[in-house]
Amino acid sequence: MKKLFKNFPLPVVLVLFSLYSCEQEDQPLPSLQGSIRFGGISLNFVPMASPGSRITGNSPWSHVFPNSANLVFIDKNTGQQYVLEYNPSDFSAPYSIALPYGDYEYHSVIEGGIYSDFLPYEARGEISLASQTLDISLEAETDYGLVTVKDQYLEKASFSDGERESDLVEHQDSNYWYSYVKGGTKTRLNRNLYSVLPSAEN
Repeated sequence: MKKLFKNFPLPVVLVLFSLYSCEQEDQPLPSLQGSIRFGGISLNFVPMASPGSRITGNSPWSHVFPNSANLVFIDKNTGQQYVLEYNPSDFSAPYSIALPYGDYEYHSVIEGGIYSDFLPYEARGEISLASQTLDISLEAETDYGLVTVKDQYLEKASFSDGERESDLVEHQDSNYWYSYVKGGTKTRLNRNLYSVLPSAEN
């Protein structure tokens, strides 16, 4: 290095040192990142007004969800949002997202109408990421109840409240028609049976 500097006059050497120093200062410091993983949703059902409500978080019913949902992380310091897409019906492998170290709020909201073919829910929380890996579990709440009707001899089932009508749908994994209904809804269940019952097979 000394031989190289001998070939340049002093002002040139000072310029070279000045440029090198500026380049070092302009380079951004690397931000530390960690991975957030989650592999399931814990559902809490808000108590229904009806004393006859029988749906709980431990129900053996295979709940129906949409095929896609978003888990949104918001950096509490910068307001930057990061979105992780996931399938609420498939947790065969955990979902993960890489985020800079920091404090975050997160939410995942599945919206529905008064009647819904899938179970709406809402999950919110806060985390502090300060390690390479952080495992979380979504604690979700829903104020929807489940109504089921056995499909034996049933041609159609629907709800009506005087203003609107909504059909129940057949559940793929059971012998029931079903619908999720928002808590507090007053409605009437209509059932249409086959006019000619199917003959028994020999």
